[in-house]
Amino acid sequence: MERGNTKHGRQLDEALKHETDALTHGRVEESRAEEWRMAEPSGEDQPEAHQILDLQEERLGNGMSVSELDMRAEIAKHLRPSVFPAVRDVIVDTAVEEQSPAWIVEELSRLPAGREFSNMQDVWTALGHHGEDRRA
Repeated sequence: MERGNTKHGRQLDEALKHETDALTHGRVEESRAEEWRMAEPSGEDQPEAHQILDLQEERLGNGMSVSELDMRAEIAKHLRPSVFPAVRDVIVDTAVEEQSPAWIVEELSRLPAGREFSNMQDVWTALGHHGEDRRA
């Protein structure tokens, strides 16, 4: 049997073939190829996952809580960056075009009229939410 242009010997070829055999033959549960995807349990000095969720209202290092970060990210996800700079009506129309949830459209409708917003941070602070603390 001709081996062609391989960079390793027959023993290594066989070992590699054995490692990928489960994947190539559809037996993923036997494969070790994606062990890294499996969640590891919390360590002795680490909080359990449910304890981490209790920190939602605790301020992070940047001055915002986890729930504020999530809310801002959700609003930003429904606004195209190309919409900025824009006034309230354009921002609300964009949110409607992007099929945003009703709570986002309602929140953006609270923006002051006649003011131009240059980015999502301007929108966020105009809505009365706590902004990120900038480091010098």
